[in-house]
Formats: sequence, C-alpha cells, structure tokens
Amino acid sequence: MGSNIHIHSPSYIAYMPNRSGDVEPLHRITDRMEIAGYQQRFAARLRGAGDGARRITVGFQGDNVDINACWFPREKFWWGYEKLPDAPIPRHWNAFGCELLGGSKSHTIACEINVPLYEADWRVAGAFARDSVGMVHIVHTGSVNGVPLALFKEHFAMRELWTDVRWDGKRRDVVDVSELDDDALVRSLGDFVREVRRIKSLVRK
Repeated sequence: MGSNIHIHSPSYIAYMPNRSGDVEPLHRITDRMEIAGYQQRFAARLRGAGDGARRITVGFQGDNVDINACWFPREKFWWGYEKLPDAPIPRHWNAFGCELLGGSKSHTIACEINVPLYEADWRVAGAFARDSVGMVHIVHTGSVNGVPLALFKEHFAMRELWTDVRWDGKRRDVVDVSELDDDALVRSLGDFVREVRRIKSLVRK
C-alpha cells in the first residue's frame, strides 16, 4: 500500500540533504558516558518545559507499557522516557505523541527518537552528534516503523534539516532535529513529531 503513494505537491517532491559548502557535517557521539549525560540533559530540559508529569499507558503493536509523560500545551505533544538496558538493542527510549494526556485510555506513539546506550548502532534511529563549534544536536535517520525510508525522504517537508553525520570514517544522512541547548528545542521537537505523524498517515491511506 505505502509503496504506491504519489504526492506531487512542490513542498514534498524531492529529498535534498543539506550539503551546501558552508555547512560542516556533524560527528556522532559514541561514548557511553557522554551519551548518558546528553540524554540526562535532554530529559531535564523537557521536564523543565513540560506541564508536569503523569503516568500514562502507551500502546504499541502487541503490547502496552506504563510510563511517566510530560505534556507541552503550546506545542500540543507529549514526551515519555524509559531507559531500556535489557532490550535487544539497549537504548534510551524517547517516545512522543500528540493526544492530550488523561483518562484510562491507551495513548498512541506518533514518533520515537531512541538513542543506543553505547556504540553507533543505526538499527536505532536516534543519536547525539556534535557540530564544529562543540554544540550537541539530537538527530534522526528518518527510519520510522511502517514507513519505507525512501518514502520518508520523499515526503519529509522540512528538507533544510537534512545533513550529514560522520563517525569512524563513515557517513549517514540524518535529520538535525535540534540543538540540545536551543531555546526552540521543544518547538522543533513538536514540528518533527507532527511531521512524522503526517507521513505515517500518508502510508496508511
């Protein structure tokens, strides 16, 4: 079904990684302690900006789990976090959704930005990366469950966010979601989460 999607709106025609001559690539952070520290900073910034934390049930294919989640009323999305050291790919699990929190219903995940606990394992789509002046960014490969990567690249509207990330002599295209210390971190996350949800809805049609 998804592979037959064809949308000809000019905003979504091309995948155009940001490789202009004045843009230097990001460099993936793979040190376990650094990753843990930046995840803590990321979580602290979101908890500080959110409208309190509450326990919610999150449903996904074949199961559900209870997590603490924060709601961001201006941007209208929620975020929840769990550390999953015993998962097949140990990771920091950052889940996001767009439903108003509350009640006993199971909430739907719109997007995940998961970061491996260590090493550069791109089976998990998120990472922290450092730019040439030392600022740390959270990035995402565009790999989303249920959405072929080629379709994601074709339909992702914020094309200016594509850039390169390098590590160990390798490179990969990623979406530069935000700098961790950017004042617009929450707004940028909200934009990304809603865009992923929009693309998922295209695949389901």
